[in-house]
Amino acid sequence: LLLLLNASVPTYLYSYSWEKVTNISPRDGAWISNYWLDIYFLPANDSFGWICGRHGKVLRTTDGGLSWRGVQIPGADHLESVHFVNAFVGYTSGPAGIFKSTNGGASWTDITPPAHADLSNLWGNYFLNADYGLVIGGGCNLSYQHFWLTTDGGQTWTETTYNIPGSGLTDLILYDDGNGYCVSSGNLWQTLDSGRTWSVYSNTGSNIWHEEITHLGPTFVLPYSGDNCTGQGASGGIRYTHSSGLTWHNYETGENMFGIFCEDASKIWAAGWNESIYYSSDGGATWVNKNCGIDPGNLDDIWFKSPNQGWVVGQDIYRFSNDRVDVSRDSIFFGNNCYPGEYYDTVYVENISFNAANFVISLEGRHPFEFELLIPETDLLMTACEMLEIPIRFNPNTVGLKEATIKILQNGNPYYVKLVGKTYES
Repeated sequence: LLLLLNASVPTYLYSYSWEKVTNISPRDGAWISNYWLDIYFLPANDSFGWICGRHGKVLRTTDGGLSWRGVQIPGADHLESVHFVNAFVGYTSGPAGIFKSTNGGASWTDITPPAHADLSNLWGNYFLNADYGLVIGGGCNLSYQHFWLTTDGGQTWTETTYNIPGSGLTDLILYDDGNGYCVSSGNLWQTLDSGRTWSVYSNTGSNIWHEEITHLGPTFVLPYSGDNCTGQGASGGIRYTHSSGLTWHNYETGENMFGIFCEDASKIWAAGWNESIYYSSDGGATWVNKNCGIDPGNLDDIWFKSPNQGWVVGQDIYRFSNDRVDVSRDSIFFGNNCYPGEYYDTVYVENISFNAANFVISLEGRHPFEFELLIPETDLLMTACEMLEIPIRFNPNTVGLKEATIKILQNGNPYYVKLVGKTYES
């Protein structure tokens, strides 16, 4: 579940990129490389945030995401949803069950409803306060949709079931006035009594897996994955409506999509597999994949604290960062070589930014004419996320030690690569 920010995205959005988060405790690879499935920041105080994922792992931050501390819930292998009502009380749920924390996520207690044949299909949860909330799941593979409601913080549960064939429940949102919505494969549901009863409100299309729901007035945005109820199959996209479900629009990304976040009804982010981070600034009419800085891998959820403070999780955790230039090497030694002769090496320059940038590349130093940059242009515009290969030829005119420097200027910011070669008479 994702909330909405009533803020506009400034033009400096386009000078940003994504940067991997490694300030995680415990500081071992099993935590840093865990697969993460949901991220949530407390709207009332976004210094507090949580991430849940595989292997029963939950991360928490109390400094707005500068650092993260982890705890592992025994036996809770698969956690799909995390939601807190204040800085202390929160819930995380998934096929492993539902668990409650009363100390900000430092420890968790199992409050899973009594055993049921479809319990393994538990998925998302939402709570209006520390006591009142629901956890939902089921609906695929001939099972019913299940809604478990608690009014005492998980001490007791009331179960309601429905039978909409081939439509798996995943995510929900509740409001203080009793209104609320949830989503299942191909269907948007509504409650008017704080989740006690539900009915299908709108059909979004074919019964394909929707993992999250966003809502703002008449706008609903839903990611979808695969080609069936459970999300299997190598395809996906985004379905959205600006008419309260009277008409739905579809954008196919070609990738399985799972996470969604709307800053407002126009500015929408979606995350999915194969480094997919799609952004629309016009309510879904056009989309751009803004994934500069993301390593190869899959993503599952996305959240924005503000227009310039974004997070995306999945195979690693990333945060919004300033654009940057990655130069593969800061020095190249061509070795001790016979004279005369020609010797070659390569350096790579990457424009890690959502926007194009101007680069000016030159040779300077003591012996710039002993080296040559084998590129057609030295004053060029590199597109977003573009990587430039720069082959270098060392072709000395005389024997001895030769030195030069490649100077790379990106919008006035300098980067340097030192070149050294030495030749002797053969």
